[in-house]
Amino acid sequence: MLAAPDSSISQGGLVPAGVHWLLFKAATGAHSTVEASLGGEKLSLQALGTEANYTVYGANISAFSGQTTTLTFTSSGYLSEIDDIEFVVPEPGAAPLLLIGLGLLRYVRRRRLSAGDQRSVGRDDGDFKSSPLAGLI
Repeated sequence: MLAAPDSSISQGGLVPAGVHWLLFKAATGAHSTVEASLGGEKLSLQALGTEANYTVYGANISAFSGQTTTLTFTSSGYLSEIDDIEFVVPEPGAAPLLLIGLGLLRYVRRRRLSAGDQRSVGRDDGDFKSSPLAGLI
């Protein structure tokens, strides 16, 4: 029985700034493996999920962020398909967004106070019964 020949495909280009992960889908033969490299450096691939016809792979490529380099996929055996190649830039985390929101609220409150608008501070005039919230409590 003859072994299947190794196959590879390459593409050069810019890795987007801020990218952390390379994700792709690969469909290989029964005894085939797939490898990926950037700039000749072999990437440590992790199988992230499997479907009936393909496996989703991922690799941390943050060291290549913002660089122009060559991405190469190599298969030992039959590689029938590589699809959905993505460079993943992480979304902003919830904590930084919360801090930005709180900072904006503080900025608006200070502007209202400096302009003499007391609505944002609230009043304690002792007349709770005339408050719009009195009927809710």
